[in-house]
Amino acid sequence: MFDDFMTIPAFSCTDAHVIPAPAGDTSLRRFALEAKALGFDSIVAEYTGAFPEDCAIPVARITCIVGETQQKAIRDAGKAARTADLVGIYAGDAGILRGVVQSGSVNIIYGLASQPTGTLDHITARYTAERGVAVAIELNSLLGRHSHRRQRAIRAYHDILRLHRKHHFPLVLGSGTNSYLGLRSPRAVALLCRSFGMEDAEIKAAFSAVDTLLHPHVPVEVI
Repeated sequence: MFDDFMTIPAFSCTDAHVIPAPAGDTSLRRFALEAKALGFDSIVAEYTGAFPEDCAIPVARITCIVGETQQKAIRDAGKAARTADLVGIYAGDAGILRGVVQSGSVNIIYGLASQPTGTLDHITARYTAERGVAVAIELNSLLGRHSHRRQRAIRAYHDILRLHRKHHFPLVLGSGTNSYLGLRSPRAVALLCRSFGMEDAEIKAAFSAVDTLLHPHVPVEVI
């Protein structure tokens, strides 16, 4: 059960999307402090400012782009990669998303729960797996929403999970919140993920997938 493997020392547990001030209403330092208190050992922050030296846990910087056109999105992703640890894209037009993913310019796809069914189709899912791009499950789409919006998110994540099991692209779990009040403990996150069918092994892998994105395995060439 989830409570059992949460006690494994080597288990990495990352909240893969928080949005600190000035875009949000909580400082980066406060986000890190609250996330640590809840049981996370790192966070991914959509943040452009200087990092405080006294963050309670490690913080990875992500810059997120919006795909207005495929060419612009790829160009913006290249610029973002110069200063950020990771590059994300907010899902929009399905064709633009496919082209950006195929180019290998981004690390994480956000916002699929609010997009039409089919934005992530089998072809894009295959490219996502081949390029090692992760798809984010964001808890803000499951919390504090009207019932029909929550049900839409559950259906979207159920579809993403089905594609994940077929194509084996990585999943990550993020709050997607701009306030520390939107954070939830890893145990609460696991319960939410179970509501649309994620298994404990998949939840564990998603919590630790950011480590792989930050430190991809490079095969050693034997001469």
